[in-house]
Amino acid sequence: MKPLGINENSKSKILEVATKLFAENGFDGVSIRTICKQANINISMISYYFGGKQELYQAIIDNLTKNLTEYVKTFVDFDMDLNKLSKKEKLDFLYNYGNKMIDFLYTKISNDVLLFMFREQQNSRAQINVPALNFMNKLFASILNKKETDRQVILSVIFFISQINSPKLFSAFSLKMANKKAFTDEDIKIIRNNLKKYISVMFE
Repeated sequence: MKPLGINENSKSKILEVATKLFAENGFDGVSIRTICKQANINISMISYYFGGKQELYQAIIDNLTKNLTEYVKTFVDFDMDLNKLSKKEKLDFLYNYGNKMIDFLYTKISNDVLLFMFREQQNSRAQINVPALNFMNKLFASILNKKETDRQVILSVIFFISQINSPKLFSAFSLKMANKKAFTDEDIKIIRNNLKKYISVMFE
């Protein structure tokens, strides 16, 4: 039976509020009642849409993965044959990939979402399969001529991602140092240039 007061915006409101609360307090630091109070909804709506707290948490992961995957698919064919590209073409592709991810992180998602993603990387509570990350592993493995499970490949991907998301992830710290309230186009340009230098040094 559908709960009273439910509407098409209820589910997205629950996801938005839950993302913020989980990002700030972690899974164990948030109760269903707190989420409902913040979202101004009846507790029965959580059961109606998600079933429970764990399922809600997984739904946030699935939603983030879906949004990221749909975005990356606009400029990447996950099944492309990387062996057909020269090393230079692969590096150019990697730089373009990084630039697109900068656009995603700095213009298309909130700090709450990024912080949630960061927290989730610290545990294995939810099931995660991110095609965009899997492809990045594949790309790095191809450039380095190693297996995707090789430690050098995995750590290189991690360092690459950190070059992109660190300023945003630690925005309160980085913006305070720069005496700014938000990232500007000039800031993003600097991040892009730093990424280009990083790629050059990594694969020189």
